[in-house]
Amino acid sequence: MKKNSNSEMSFPDTITSTFDYQQNNFWRCRYTSTGSKSLHYKILLPLSVKPINVKAKAIKGLDNLYTIGCYQTVTNHELPFLEIVVSYEFIKMDIDASEWLNYTVQLLGEEIIHRKDYYSVSGEYSDILTKNNFDGEVITSRIRVF
Repeated sequence: MKKNSNSEMSFPDTITSTFDYQQNNFWRCRYTSTGSKSLHYKILLPLSVKPINVKAKAIKGLDNLYTIGCYQTVTNHELPFLEIVVSYEFIKMDIDASEWLNYTVQLLGEEIIHRKDYYSVSGEYSDILTKNNFDGEVITSRIRVF
């Protein structure tokens, strides 16, 4: 796993747009379709991004890791293409979310190009920007763990 703190990409960690702009360009997704409250989530998505799948689905090749939400840019919208995947893994041992993220990023072969860590009484949480090469195309991902 490589780390590079000199990122050329925007990595916002605060909201700078106006409330009117947010209301006109985003929608709030509130997922509560599971019996387990620990798997409920809320995300703010661009209007051009819609749900593709919101049923739990095992991720091939990764033991015990499940996608519980997949959202993508709808086909009649312009670039950039955006895909948001919400995943979870049930872990029996006690580890920080950032420790889990480090392991998973290494497993996926992602290169970390920017990282911000947050600390709370329950542990360390990370927000990272990564890149990887898929079939000759560089894909940039932002991964946050809670």
